[in-house]
Amino acid sequence: MNNLIVIHGALGSARQLDELCQAYEEYYDVFSFDLSGHGGLPIDEKFSIELFTKDLQRFIAANDLEGADVFGYSMGGYIALNHARLYPGKLGRIITLGTKFHWNPSESEKEIRRLNADLIEQKLPKFASALEERHAPEDWKKHLEYTAQLMHDMG
Repeated sequence: MNNLIVIHGALGSARQLDELCQAYEEYYDVFSFDLSGHGGLPIDEKFSIELFTKDLQRFIAANDLEGADVFGYSMGGYIALNHARLYPGKLGRIITLGTKFHWNPSESEKEIRRLNADLIEQKLPKFASALEERHAPEDWKKHLEYTAQLMHDMG
């Protein structure tokens, strides 16, 4: 059976994709993991595509998954494609869903405006609670700040 690595998106965690992983267990040996600073992992450094690509490479090496197919949701797809660019031949097929490819300063600013913690708490309290739970014990607001900086850098 082939291996499949599932990578979550920017505000996400591996747990969010548990149902997807379970659905594919009939066809693949499925693996998922949390990127640095996600899913309760400590936020030790600035978020970057480079950091997350290294996370993927470390996961592949630690689990002997060279040649695995990858499903990347949103930013997870971007990371998988960046990994393929930096480490040619280390991955199998790459499937992306909801991955944004067009980044420039105006697109970045548009995305960053959506990451206002105060507005999220006021207008989307259930989403704020979900983010708090998803990234505990880390501060979800710090997570938003780091994600905003990542998006700024991508633009």
